[in-house]
Amino acid sequence: MHPTSSAHSSEDMPNASISEGLAKLALAVQQRAWRDANALGLSPTQMQILVFLRRRGDTPATLGAVARDLGLTAATVSDAVRVLVTKALVQKDRAPGNPRALALTLTLEGSEVAAHISNWPHSLELATADLNPEEQATFVRGLSKVIRHLERCGDISVARLCVTCANFRPHHHPDPAWPHHCVLMDAPLAERTLRLDCDEHESGSTEQQRAAWSTWLDIEQRR
Repeated sequence: MHPTSSAHSSEDMPNASISEGLAKLALAVQQRAWRDANALGLSPTQMQILVFLRRRGDTPATLGAVARDLGLTAATVSDAVRVLVTKALVQKDRAPGNPRALALTLTLEGSEVAAHISNWPHSLELATADLNPEEQATFVRGLSKVIRHLERCGDISVARLCVTCANFRPHHHPDPAWPHHCVLMDAPLAERTLRLDCDEHESGSTEQQRAAWSTWLDIEQRR
């Protein structure tokens, strides 16, 4: 058989390998979510909502905010929240200043369950710790581009990347190890420390995001 007649040509192999690897990671995450959900008597969607509310801390979240962040429909969130309220994991109150909207917060038991659920991604942190700093930086750059593409295609909800944040200043410092800057923290950022989902994210304007991507990628691609 001619080499180019295989399932993937040599030029396609890197893309195929990366996509297959990401698919395996996604499957592992999904399987772990289902196992944990079943053990706790919850659905993966209900677990997602608990983790989201935990990230919010003491700040209540509306049903709409939960739906937007998790990329779910309002009906799906409403159904899941109803079960969580029944299980005494989430409580509903009227949103301050808007009596027509519901504000969601975790109960004490809900906080404990959410903390337990949030611990499992530590295994992924240990896995990526095996990468050296240069590999970590390359991984973050690649994932940022993939997430950006999926967001543009509408396959995922709006991502809270450092690069799209109004506080991000690419290549602001002369130190090649810590070239970027976060205005919010007033601190330099290394390439490998750029966030792919930051709770403090403030979306920059379309023009600002375009300029940030251009500056960041253009300099990186010249290396």
